Amino acid sequence: MLGFVRIWHEITRRSVADEYERFLVERASPDYKSVPGLRKVFLL
Repeated sequence: MLGFVRIWHEITRRSVADEYERFLVERASPDYKSVPGLRKVFLL
């Protein structure tokens, strides 16, 4: 089965980096994982 990869590049200020990381882990990642057919989410 063929698929695709979406790469999202984001730049944020260091002063809010911890808050943004928390948002990605607690809110964005679960939202992404709810998409039908999505296999994996990687946050690097």
